[in-house]
Amino acid sequence: MRSALSPLLLLLATTALASGRFVSSQCGCSFEVPKGWTVTSNPEGGIEALGRPRTIADCAFGLRPKIWPPDPADGTAYGRYAIAIRLSRQTFEDAAQHAGFSQVSTLRKYFSPDAYPDKQPTDSMIDGRMHDGPAVKVTMSNWSGLEGTTTIRYYGEGPHGLGDAHRAVIASKDSRAASILSENPFTSRAFESVLRSFRFLPVAQPH
Repeated sequence: MRSALSPLLLLLATTALASGRFVSSQCGCSFEVPKGWTVTSNPEGGIEALGRPRTIADCAFGLRPKIWPPDPADGTAYGRYAIAIRLSRQTFEDAAQHAGFSQVSTLRKYFSPDAYPDKQPTDSMIDGRMHDGPAVKVTMSNWSGLEGTTTIRYYGEGPHGLGDAHRAVIASKDSRAASILSENPFTSRAFESVLRSFRFLPVAQPH
């Protein structure tokens, strides 16, 4: 099921060839694009909202290098994009949960009171395969949030197994949230570049 999109948001259905800074006044954000990568905006991007399967996110961007995946012949399904960014008006807590982050206090409540004995109750972990990855707090000029790396299972027709996934969830001072996900083992440096360069901007109002 596709969400209803205003004519203004339909303007986001563009693919930008790029290195440099990508700016979306409609969604109110900007970020640096790795050299030689492209950015595809929803609805053309087809990126689903986290926590709402089969619903296209109103504001989302898919990033990928010129050749993606790096070895198309290996048959592993790394997804349509190397990095996916989603913006929403969710609370930070809801956005974090949908992106796979959980507080240690919650994990202890639902799984084991002895879970992660070296962690504080307010620390966060990222859901993973076999084990959860630690999340660290990160703060930039107009947002703060969590980031980290966990382990997930890759699927596909060819050989596949476990590998890294990089995730971040951040919130602005005006209660907007963004998740930045890179569920593949190839793009850790690009992920950090996009995350650190991300800025929330004022959202353009329809005329």
